[in-house]
Amino acid sequence: MAQLESANNQIDEAMACLQRVTTHSSWGCAERNTINEHILENRQQMQRVQQESESFLTATRAVADDFCTTENDISNWFASVDEAIARVNGIRVGSIASIAAAAKKRSKLSNGKRPAPIWLRA
Repeated sequence: MAQLESANNQIDEAMACLQRVTTHSSWGCAERNTINEHILENRQQMQRVQQESESFLTATRAVADDFCTTENDISNWFASVDEAIARVNGIRVGSIASIAAAAKKRSKLSNGKRPAPIWLRA
């Protein structure tokens, strides 16, 4: 990020230098109009570069901030990387499907009603 900010600052300095260039006003010079056109074109082009550089810097800062926020949020979800891996590895293949099947079977046996406690069953 520091390099990007440095580049942006150098572009700002270049723009300031171009703003200090005065137009050519010698009436005896045949190339006066051409020189002035080039000065103005260079200023306009540098202004576009400056605006795009500032936009890029702003967007990059926003992405970096979002990344840091997300990274912080994720680190708050788990005590450690080991815990995150353990949680993922703790899910056994088919366990969700077998729980759902058992619940469905139990629901069919009770005809949609809640089954009686074990001590009341015959």
